[in-house]
Amino acid sequence: MNPKILLLVFFICFLLPPELSFNLGSMRLSPYRIVLILFFFKLINEVLFSSNKSKLESAVDFLILFHCSWSIASLMINEGVGKGIESGGIFFVETLGSYLLARYTIKNLKDFEYFIKIAMISCLFIFPFAFYEMVTGTHVIRESAALLTGGYFFNNIEPRMGLTRAYANFEHPILLGVFGSTLFLFFYFSKSINSKYIIPGIALFLTFSSLSSGGILAIVIQGFLLIWHKVFNTLKIDSKWKKLIVLIAFGYLLLSFVSQSPLKLILSRITFSQQTAYFRTLIFEFGSAEVVRNPIFGIGFSDWIRPLWMPPSVDNFWLLTAMRFGLPSLLSIVAAIFIVSSQVLKNQCHKFSLLYFIVLCSLIFAGCTVHFWNQLLIYFYFFLGIGISFFTKERTELNEKL
Repeated sequence: MNPKILLLVFFICFLLPPELSFNLGSMRLSPYRIVLILFFFKLINEVLFSSNKSKLESAVDFLILFHCSWSIASLMINEGVGKGIESGGIFFVETLGSYLLARYTIKNLKDFEYFIKIAMISCLFIFPFAFYEMVTGTHVIRESAALLTGGYFFNNIEPRMGLTRAYANFEHPILLGVFGSTLFLFFYFSKSINSKYIIPGIALFLTFSSLSSGGILAIVIQGFLLIWHKVFNTLKIDSKWKKLIVLIAFGYLLLSFVSQSPLKLILSRITFSQQTAYFRTLIFEFGSAEVVRNPIFGIGFSDWIRPLWMPPSVDNFWLLTAMRFGLPSLLSIVAAIFIVSSQVLKNQCHKFSLLYFIVLCSLIFAGCTVHFWNQLLIYFYFFLGIGISFFTKERTELNEKL
C-alpha cells in the first residue's frame, strides 16, 4: 500500500471511538489495532531490515525493539507464558507497530506536512462535537457509536468549572487534551494551513475542552520553551538548552530548601485540585517503592502495594512503565527519546525540527501527570517515530529557521 494511503487509513482508524472495537476470543480488536496487525510484518521488513539507515536510526530502532521485547518478557514472568504472550504480544504490535508505521510513512518534511494536513482535517471534524459536549453534556460520537454497536456509553466523570469534559472520539477527556496539545504549534507555523488563528485555535480549544491539567500543562510548557528559544536567539546566547537544564536543576534544589516535598509543591501548582495533587504525590511515593522492590521485570499487571483507600490508577506514564515492565524497559525508551531529541536539535534543517523538539518535551512532561493508554499510547510511539524523519538520510533540506 502507498505510504500516504496507509497513513490516512491508520489515522481514520485511530480516530474511531472505542465502541467500534470488538472481541475475538479474549482479544479486543480496535480499528487501529487491526491496521497495525495487518501491516506489522511489512513494516518490520521495510524499516527494521532496511539497508538505507544511519547508525543512529538503527540505534533508536534497536532501543524501541528492546523496550517492547522486554515488556513481553516481563509479562511472561509475572503473568505466565500464555497471558504474557497474549497481552505482551498486543502491546508489542501496538507500540512497535505504531513507531514503525511513522518511520515508514513519514520520511521527510513533505511527508510531515501531509501528516499535518490529515491532523488538521481530523481536528476540524472533532471540533463541533467537542464544543457541543462541553455545552450540553451530550457525548454525540461516543453515544452514537454505542447505539450503533448495541453497547452503552456511561460518563462517570464530573464536570469542572460548570462545563462538561469533552471526550469527542477518545476513551477519556485526558486523551483528547494531550492529543490536541501536540498539534497547536504545528498548525500555527505550517505553510500548508492558511489560517494562522482559526485552525491553531481549534487545536487549542480541543486541549482545553478536556479540562485536564495534562494537556494544558503541555501547552504552557510549549509556550515557555518557545519564548526561551526566541529570547536566547535574539540575545545571541549559545547553549540555551544546556542552560535551561541547569536552571531547572537549580530551581528544584532551591525548592528542596523551602519545602519538605518539592514534588508535592510542584504538583499542587499544576493540578486543578489539591486532592489530585495529594494523590499524585502518594502515587509517586508508593509507585517508586514498588519499582525499588521489583527493578528488573516489574510487577506486570499485578496490583501494587498502597493504602487500601487509594485507587489503583497510576497517573504517570513513566512511573507505570517502570512498575509494570521494570527499569530496563523504562531506560531503553528514555534512551531512545534522548537520541531522537538530541539529533533533532543537532540537525535543525527546518523550523519544524525545533517545534517537534518543543512538543516532544511537553509530551514528556504531560506523561508525568497522566498515563498514556489506548489511542494516546499508540499516538505517543507514532509521534516518537516521526522524530526520525528530521535526521534521516531522506529528509528534505529546507533551511527555514524559526
